[in-house]
Parts: sequence; C-alpha cells; structure tokens
Amino acid sequence: MKAFFTSIFLAFTSLFGVGQKLPAVQIEPTPTIIQSPSVIPTETIDQITPTIKPTVSLKPTIIKPKSFINAEILKIFFGISDANSANQILNDDNQLKKYESEYYQKYKTLPIPRLNIDPKKQYAMPNKNGMVICSAIQLKSLYDEITKTENDSYRERMDQDCHSDGKTSWPGRKYKPESTECQNWRRDNDQNRVVPTKGSLDEEIQKYTEKLNYLSNLYDTLITKYCK
Repeated sequence: MKAFFTSIFLAFTSLFGVGQKLPAVQIEPTPTIIQSPSVIPTETIDQITPTIKPTVSLKPTIIKPKSFINAEILKIFFGISDANSANQILNDDNQLKKYESEYYQKYKTLPIPRLNIDPKKQYAMPNKNGMVICSAIQLKSLYDEITKTENDSYRERMDQDCHSDGKTSWPGRKYKPESTECQNWRRDNDQNRVVPTKGSLDEEIQKYTEKLNYLSNLYDTLITKYCK
C-alpha cells in the first residue's frame, strides 16, 4: 500500500515539474562597438578647393588741398618767412588768389620754379585749369623733360645777349652792355658758334611770336601730359 502511494506522489511531482532543475539562462554579452576613424576617399579630397579671398588693392586716399600755395611756397618763392604773415595770406581768399596768380605766372617763363621732391609726397601744382595733383615720379618726369628746353633757351638767350651791338635783335627787346657773364660765355662758346640766319622782319616777328607762345605754354602742356 505504501509503495502504491509513493508511486502516485512521484507521478504527481513529475507531472508538475516539482523538484526539477531550471535550465540556466544564458545572458548574451553586450556587443562592444569600436568606431573606426572617418576616411575621406582620395577623389573627394582632390575635389575640395580651398576658398581664397581675393586681395583687395586699396588706393591711397588723396586729400586735395585748398590751394597750391602753402607756407613753403610763400617762403621759397616770395620771401615770406614770417609764420603770422603766411597764415594771414593763406586764410584770406583775396590774398590767396593774388599769390596763386603770381606763382602760376612764374611757370610761364623758363626756367620754371623747382620744388624739392620727396618720393612719399603728393604735390599740388598750378595749371591753366586751376590746380592738379602730381606724384613725385610724375613731377620728376616733368622736370626731366623741360630741362632740355630750358638749357636750349638759356643758350639762345646768352648768344643773343652777348653778341648784340646795341641794337634790337628781337622785336621790342633791348640788350644790355656786355657783362662779365657775357665775356665768359663768349670765351667758352664763340669758337663753336654758328651765326643764325635771319629772314625778313615779318618772318622774324612770326618766328619770335611762335617761339614765345610755345615756351609760355610748355609747362601747361607737360603737366597735362604727366599729371593726369
């Protein structure tokens, strides 16, 4: 009888899983993600063009002065060295215009006034239209070109002045008695002198007038050429 109950009990526990070991639960390991460094394909790198900003060339700002007359001009070409007198002229429009006119006329005869050239400066120069700004290089070019004409004009004047016999060689022009300067000139130049041929009085007057007009307008011609 005892064996009978024991067999029933074992059957019962076997049916309901009592006393059996549970299967072990396997835990999947958490995968480790290793990040690879980013690799840019060669063809992509070749297609990348660096952005280069264009270089902007800035021109220096030129501040145009009120006038081409300044304290230096008044001192060098008019003998006005007193600062108060110079300031009075520069601040008086009527006086300033007077000195502008007188200074411009100095450029109508040769040799023209010369300014000391500083390569870093701009120069306000007189011309027939009022005023023009020249760079140091432009002004030097003007000086270089006009120098030859100034030298030729000086030789012609000395030749006329130093070989006059008290008469008028050019219409309306009288010559002074021979000076020490003329004596030296004749000593150095007479051996190579070529006596100029002269035409009729009308021809000489026309020639003189044309040359006078050319010389009086030469500065304006050159400053328009160089200081645009």
